[in-house]
Amino acid sequence: MIPRKRYDLVLAIYPQSRGFAFVLCEGWLAPVDWGIHEARGANKNARCLNRINSLLELHMPDIILLQDMSGPEARRAPRIQQLNDRIAELAELRGVIVRKYSRAQVIEYFYRKANSRFKPLCPTCAETLDERRSQDRNFRGSRAGLDVFP
Repeated sequence: MIPRKRYDLVLAIYPQSRGFAFVLCEGWLAPVDWGIHEARGANKNARCLNRINSLLELHMPDIILLQDMSGPEARRAPRIQQLNDRIAELAELRGVIVRKYSRAQVIEYFYRKANSRFKPLCPTCAETLDERRSQDRNFRGSRAGLDVFP
């Protein structure tokens, strides 16, 4: 039997007004689990943190990815910023590495990755995307509700 190599488990968490969304990947490209947790009423942050704590216990990720909300371009509500900080504290208490990236960094990374991957296969598509991106600075190349860190 060939032993299976264990890749890093990466947990990306996106706090939002009604709770949070998450994606757990093995390595950087293989999604293992994902979902949305809704928290309604009072004490949303506490309920979200309890659910995130259970995700950490269940999956034991090696790295947690969060949005960097320190810059003015983040434009997130104070409650969401506080939840993001509490998630980072919870992860660090468990010895999990925390990395924060801005929305612009995520978009730029995937844009470069897509261009390097698809340019040789479909130069016309890549040129069209480049042209559209230069004309419309808000162009994301995907449906509005599916962006990473919208």
